[in-house]
Amino acid sequence: MATKASKYAKLAADLESFFLKYPGVDTTGRMATLNSFLHDAFPAWVFVGFYTVKEPGRLLQIGPYQGHVLATALIPFGAGVCGTAAATLETQIVDDVTTCNNYIPCDAATRSEIVLPVFGRRYHSEPEEAAARGSDAEGAGARKLIAVLDIDTAELAAFDSVDKEQLEALLARWIL
Repeated sequence: MATKASKYAKLAADLESFFLKYPGVDTTGRMATLNSFLHDAFPAWVFVGFYTVKEPGRLLQIGPYQGHVLATALIPFGAGVCGTAAATLETQIVDDVTTCNNYIPCDAATRSEIVLPVFGRRYHSEPEEAAARGSDAEGAGARKLIAVLDIDTAELAAFDSVDKEQLEALLARWIL
């Protein structure tokens, strides 16, 4: 049986190979590809998906995802685990979603969850030219919160520091 660390190592190598073969894939394509690779590598995960920033500092919307769960379409910053990760800019690990005060349930199967902030140079709906100009406050090419990555599983306490470290590294490497 493969260890969690070995699964992440294989996943990182597979992603490296894929994205080197297709260097022009945009952020949406990278999110969709990362979802697919993660979902295949960890079949116990019932949902792997991105919520992109629709309104900076205010609202997330569903983006590319994998899983049999019907996702929540819109999430305000601060609401649920995804909104909390967006508002705090910190990875959230919830061992048991039934103990989370502001949890937004999408299905009855999810027992634990990890949500990671995703930083990039432009928002999902922002043209590349606007991102290159940047705003006075951010500067050209500044990295900002562009999404969160939400992963749910039916297992209690399924996520730990290994997941946090490995997923943060994958996001930093492949979501631009």
